[in-house]
Amino acid sequence: MKNAARYAIIFLFGCLAVFFVQFVHENHSPWNPRMKLVSPSVVRNIDNNSSSNTTTLKLDSQEVGVNRIPKIIHQCWYGPAPFPKKAINWTRTWKQCFPDWEYKLWNEVSNRKLIKTYYPWFLQRYDKFPVNIMRGDAARYFYIYHYGGVYADHDTLCLKPFEHLLVNHSIVFGAMKGRSMSFDAPEGHVTNSFFASEPKHPFWMELIVRMLKSPYTGNDPGTATGPWIFSKALMDYRKRHNDIKVYHYKYFNPFSWIYKHSMPQCKDFNRMSAKEEEACKKSFPEAYVIGFHTKMWRKELPP
Repeated sequence: MKNAARYAIIFLFGCLAVFFVQFVHENHSPWNPRMKLVSPSVVRNIDNNSSSNTTTLKLDSQEVGVNRIPKIIHQCWYGPAPFPKKAINWTRTWKQCFPDWEYKLWNEVSNRKLIKTYYPWFLQRYDKFPVNIMRGDAARYFYIYHYGGVYADHDTLCLKPFEHLLVNHSIVFGAMKGRSMSFDAPEGHVTNSFFASEPKHPFWMELIVRMLKSPYTGNDPGTATGPWIFSKALMDYRKRHNDIKVYHYKYFNPFSWIYKHSMPQCKDFNRMSAKEEEACKKSFPEAYVIGFHTKMWRKELPP
C-alpha cells in the first residue's frame, strides 16, 4: 500500500510538471504567434522645437500603436481651367509615397454632390460663396470629416512616407515658420493646405458650423473659409481640448511664405522652374511634405 501511494504521488507530480512546462511554452515562448514581443529598447523621438515629447515602442522596426487615420489621400482641383501639368507631377508624389492607399481627386462636381447628399443644410451657404476657392476650402473640411484621411493641396509634394507620424493621433497638422495673425498656434502658422484626421473628428464640425454662421459675405477667402477662420477655430478648440498634434515646420511645411526672404532657393506664386523646384526640395532634408504656395486660385479673384 505504501508503494502504491508513493507511485500515485510521483505520478501526480509528474502530471503537474508536464502541465507547467506546456503552459510556459504556449504562453511565453517567442515562437507563440499569440504572444506579442516588444523590443526591450524604448525609442524616444524628441523634437526640441516641439511643444511635447513623443515616446514610441518598436516591434521588429514597426511602430506599435493605433492607426486612427484611414489610408486615404484627398486632393482637389477646381476648373474650369484644365489640371496643370505641373500639378499632375506633384500629385504623383503622393501615390509614390503611399502606393497602397486610396487616392481621391475631388472637383467641383464631386464636392457639391458630397455636401448635397450628406450635409444638405450647408448647401445654400456653399452655393452662395462668390469664388471657387471658398467652395474648395469648405469642401475639404467636409470630406476629411466624412471620410478621414490625409488632405494635401495640389501644389504640395510628398517627399517620403510619414505614416509612422500619424500613429496614435486622431488629428495632425504641420506648422509653418512664422506668425501671420495674433491667434496663430504657438508652433507657428498652421495652414489648411495639409492635415490628417480620423473621420468625424469634432474640430471639423466646429469649423464648418463657424463658416455657416459667419456674417462675412465678401470676396476674401482667407476670412470666409481659409486661414483666418481656420486658425481662429483651431485656437478656440485647443483651449478646450488637447487631442490635436501640430508638428514642427521642418517636417510638413518647411518653405514659409512668411519668411521667404530668408529662403532664396524657393519661390512662391508658381515662379519656379523644374530645376528650381528640385533645389528647393533638397534644401529641406528633414521634410516629409513641402508646399510650393503657388496660390493659383488668386487668378479668379475680382480686381
